[in-house]
Amino acid sequence: MTTESPYNYHPIKDVLPNLSKAALDLLYKQALALSRPPQFTENPDSDIVTQEFAEEFSERLMIHHAVVPERMSKKAFEYAFESACRHAGRSAKVNVSDTVPGADIKVDNSMYSLKSEAAKNIKSNHVHVSKFRESAVIQNPSLSIAEIANAAKELVDSHVKNYSRIFMLRAFPPSNDSIKYEIIELPHELIADIANIPTGEFRATGRKTVVAELKDSKNNTALQFKLDISDGKLTIAKIQHDLCKVHGTWIVPLPQDMAVAIETDSDQNNEG
Repeated sequence: MTTESPYNYHPIKDVLPNLSKAALDLLYKQALALSRPPQFTENPDSDIVTQEFAEEFSERLMIHHAVVPERMSKKAFEYAFESACRHAGRSAKVNVSDTVPGADIKVDNSMYSLKSEAAKNIKSNHVHVSKFRESAVIQNPSLSIAEIANAAKELVDSHVKNYSRIFMLRAFPPSNDSIKYEIIELPHELIADIANIPTGEFRATGRKTVVAELKDSKNNTALQFKLDISDGKLTIAKIQHDLCKVHGTWIVPLPQDMAVAIETDSDQNNEG
């Protein structure tokens, strides 16, 4: 028994005759991308990246790379995450207000923070949040290291209380005409514990940088907390990847012209 093609009854048939050649060319690029699905590796234990979520998110990645010669940005990730959650039957709404710092999206009744990492030198064993927060408070030149540390710890404490989970989209440099993405969950409890680092453990590593570390049970660095006094940026670096949960991985095939363009993109998508 043969199955009738959805095209035979899809309303797109009624739209196509009215499109310009340029519009048809663009639609063809997108359709061609959608005909080459990514290789998806699931985590059966994920409560977020279900089969339905992965289906929608995969299509978002394919459409993105059909027309955009850069890795997916944080803002694009937010709306792709929202759409995928809805496709999976959950309520989801991107937070467009700045009144609740860090809470990027509401899924069902929970607030989540969304991050992205796409640096050219992205590491497979460490995770980097380049802009966890920004604050003019730590830029005050009259503050001591202890005062800067205490102010930063208070900022972290108030920030992490605005959401219950932290998800990150990591985009790796292209390889063999494809690009790897992964959605990981950062350890919320560990990041919240930054607020408990003893003030005396913060040290200056230059005129404009203050650093502290959290250790794991084996006394290895679990993460590094860096404060840039020059621009007020709070960075979380060297988060052990093993301490994060990988919810799903995608290997997305790239159109030839896009693969070349992405190789030359900047680190602008490395966002907090």
